[in-house]
Amino acid sequence: MNSMLKDCWQIIINSKLSPEHIDYLPLENIHHYLAHFQLQQLGCSKRIDTIPAVLLENPSFYQITHDKLICLRFMTYKINQSSELELWAEKLIRFIEINLSLFKKKVLYQWNSIHIARLVCLHVSAFLLDYAVFKNDLRCLNAVLKIMDMKWIYKKNLYHTLMKETDSTTLFQFRLFLVSEYILDQIRVTNIKK
Repeated sequence: MNSMLKDCWQIIINSKLSPEHIDYLPLENIHHYLAHFQLQQLGCSKRIDTIPAVLLENPSFYQITHDKLICLRFMTYKINQSSELELWAEKLIRFIEINLSLFKKKVLYQWNSIHIARLVCLHVSAFLLDYAVFKNDLRCLNAVLKIMDMKWIYKKNLYHTLMKETDSTTLFQFRLFLVSEYILDQIRVTNIKK
């Protein structure tokens, strides 16, 4: 097992955080990934338990909000098929791929704050990884790995960052670390079986 993953999770567990006080549900629906890596389950979780409103508008990176991302994540967890999920995932992946060289500039222009822009990018990444697991779509993982390479969004020293603070931003970073490691582990297992 990845010792860094274990160490980071231990910091989160020891912080005795209360999920209802964490914005945007960064630790929602991670029980399967925790079990895969034999990590202690979080005692309580703020569950998404209502069916969200349908996302009728045209999917666009510039139209994304935390509420829409929570809705998309809920749909990923609860609904077997959705053309809306696929459409949103495609648009978000495409935006990241096309705008990679100007990504920071475009995102900062849209949200006018590095903190807000960073949190939105981390939340978008969480949705894309959830979708990657749901649909077995490695393009989502690839897009998220590109975002995780951007130091202004994803801090490489996650352990030290978590030691200082366990807020939504650092918890989303942990989520990306956990789920991307899970997907990569699944790829390794699949390749070994071939």
